Amino acid sequence: MRDGLYKPSERMRDLQILDALHENPTISQRDLSHRVNIALGLTNAVLRRMARKGWIKLKNIPPRRIAYYVTPQGFAEKAKLTMDFMSYTVRHYAVLKNTIGRKLMDLQEKGVRRIALCGAGDETEVALVTLQGTDLELVGIFEHGEPISTETVGGHRVGKISDLPGLQPEAILITDIGNANAIREALRAHVDGTPVLTIAD
Repeated sequence: MRDGLYKPSERMRDLQILDALHENPTISQRDLSHRVNIALGLTNAVLRRMARKGWIKLKNIPPRRIAYYVTPQGFAEKAKLTMDFMSYTVRHYAVLKNTIGRKLMDLQEKGVRRIALCGAGDETEVALVTLQGTDLELVGIFEHGEPISTETVGGHRVGKISDLPGLQPEAILITDIGNANAIREALRAHVDGTPVLTIAD
């Protein structure tokens, strides 16, 4: 499965930056880079590109700082990017639900009845919705590392991977795409021998 189905594009990054500048024109480049989760140098390059395109206007403010004001052209682009994001979200959800559905049905056809989910993000919520259309029994949702004691996903409490052996799942679906390798390694130490799948397999 292509990573592009799960990673927002550069246009998504542009939308995040325009949103941040609209909320706070005097935000520093360092704070902006942390908010968007990109390198400081890349943040500077993106801001320069946006200024060249006329999306933002730079203004010097004391003491020796720069404010970034979104222009009418920038607001028009922001509206377009927002529509793109909404379309991306709908497509992403549909592809994700279809992918998870196929994996769950494959497990069911192989005779699996009890399944555990590993991950506590948006993908897990999609998996829970999809699971309702199968005869599979969810034994629980588990997180790599130490989950927050009050953390829940879809009304289910999130447990530790070390709790899995006593629940005897017949298969485990890793729903945290970004940490799939680390979760797989952690699972080996506790439930070696139980089939483990990921969404992106």
